[in-house]
Amino acid sequence: MTKRIMSLALALIMIMACACGAFAETVEIPVCEYTSEMNTYTYWEPEWPIVKEGEKLTVTVASAVRSDSYQVPEKTWFWVWSELATGIDFDVRQITYEAREEQKNLMFASDNLPDVLLAMSLSTGDIMRYGVAEGQLLDLAPYITEETMPYLYQWFEKYPVMKATATTPDGAIYSLPFTNLNSDYIGSQETNSYNQDWLREVYPELPAQHTTREEFYAWSEAAGKVLPKTVDEFVELLRAFKKNHPESTPLAGVAEENNPLSYILNAYGFLTESDNDYGAQVAIKNGEVVLPALHEDFFPFLQTVKTLYDEGLIANDFFTADKLLVDSQIMDNKSGVIAAGSIYGRLPLPEDYHKWDALWPLTSEYSDTMQVKESSRYNVGGACLSAKLEGQDEKIKAILNYLDFFYSELGVYYLWCGPINGSPDTLGMVRGFFYDLEKGAKVFPDVISGEYENSIKFVCGIGFGNSSAFGNRSHSITDEKYSTMMILLQHLQGVPDEDINFVALAYDHGDNYGRMCSEVRVLPSVVEGYPKIVYYSEDDQETIDEVVLMLEPYIESEVAKFITGATELTEENFKKFVDGAEAYGASDLVEIYQAAWDAYKAAL
Repeated sequence: MTKRIMSLALALIMIMACACGAFAETVEIPVCEYTSEMNTYTYWEPEWPIVKEGEKLTVTVASAVRSDSYQVPEKTWFWVWSELATGIDFDVRQITYEAREEQKNLMFASDNLPDVLLAMSLSTGDIMRYGVAEGQLLDLAPYITEETMPYLYQWFEKYPVMKATATTPDGAIYSLPFTNLNSDYIGSQETNSYNQDWLREVYPELPAQHTTREEFYAWSEAAGKVLPKTVDEFVELLRAFKKNHPESTPLAGVAEENNPLSYILNAYGFLTESDNDYGAQVAIKNGEVVLPALHEDFFPFLQTVKTLYDEGLIANDFFTADKLLVDSQIMDNKSGVIAAGSIYGRLPLPEDYHKWDALWPLTSEYSDTMQVKESSRYNVGGACLSAKLEGQDEKIKAILNYLDFFYSELGVYYLWCGPINGSPDTLGMVRGFFYDLEKGAKVFPDVISGEYENSIKFVCGIGFGNSSAFGNRSHSITDEKYSTMMILLQHLQGVPDEDINFVALAYDHGDNYGRMCSEVRVLPSVVEGYPKIVYYSEDDQETIDEVVLMLEPYIESEVAKFITGATELTEENFKKFVDGAEAYGASDLVEIYQAAWDAYKAAL
């Protein structure tokens, strides 16, 4: 932060000195040496506080938070810091993720919006309805200027596609975008992982457990020559796992979480999102738009998944068990593969998560190309302003000037992880975090001390809680040699360029290890698919909403019946299933999606 903000922070430290007593444990806590050179390199210093002494500005906010990390705003570092740094009085109403959809609909239906909506997850349909059609959202485009939002302005100038994704067909911008352009961002389906110990029982020729970064890459090269590349080979491996471990569930996952169906669906040539588990959502197959569940190749897909179910290769209560079952399967070493899941999140110790390695994408006789859909590097719907602010330009500019900070190099960290350890901006409330050059990873002293269970609980408990809602999680906008968040963080800490670890993927750090796995096995197969951000016309969106409301539950229910045997999986019954979907308007849906896909391709 600027020196002006730091001085304000120091004042609060005096007030909150009693909090420091809680930091006096006997455990040795690492500390980052905060230097005066930190953060002075940025091309713009905000003229903060925004609201000058003696003035008052109250901004009402609705912000979504994780229920398991909830704290009242008055005790949450992020909001305390925000008020102190800007001089704005934030009147924050926090809404849990579980209640977010209902509360969002109620606020719009009652025309009772706060000034700002944060992390309320507005879809492009919501933006078109509440922004374009109903005029309840404020058009932010006139305010994204070099004077009011200099950081976002520069991102838009340098990356026009970022601006395009946030702009509706009427030329307005109703939502500040999120972007992740990190060079180490895999941007693909979530990593799927093998149990190495079980693999070596089936493939004795595999090298021993890797224990270093170099051994990891050597192991990957050897494994790539023997591990399954097709669905049929994958099923045979699961059968071998079951034979060696009769009481196991070889493929961990349940319908609620870590559902492996999308991973297998992808192998049948349906290029789609990682959460399209039942084939009910749009996909691209052979260059055309399809709903996978209604395509002829979905029938053999169902046959494969039914085989997994019938042979006990997936859980017998797959459709009814909760995610705790997946955790127990992993923790008790009763699974050989976990699909679309975070191993290091479940097994935080390196000696445990190093036993797992990412899966390659699979192929089948219906698709001979190893491919996965790249996730969008942009998102919208996480930061919107109410149109009731129209005519209050000074208030609008104050709010947007504040939000613009989170498109800066330092601001993304304040939004994502909180303050840097040793900075006055910790306010005596937290220790913060820093990049440890020796370990090659971020360190959270508040987690080491035991005050927070893990880094996720820490950042969600002290911070904004959803760093993918808006803002930038990318490289430096002013100097792209700081090309990843980890490299940028070292620069922010004042580490000289000659001492920066520009590799920045640490073998013994869970998140980095997951990225290494994806980088080797998944990244080469990432291709572009149906865009995540599409603004449909009012009529098309109305059709989509009406059809999806009935179609998706129908597909999910019937697919579950086919797999469990409640409905016999025959070609005749499958045709009846497709006809039933058509009765709900599936063809109308595909027609709309195809037109949007054609327009998207034509614009490239």
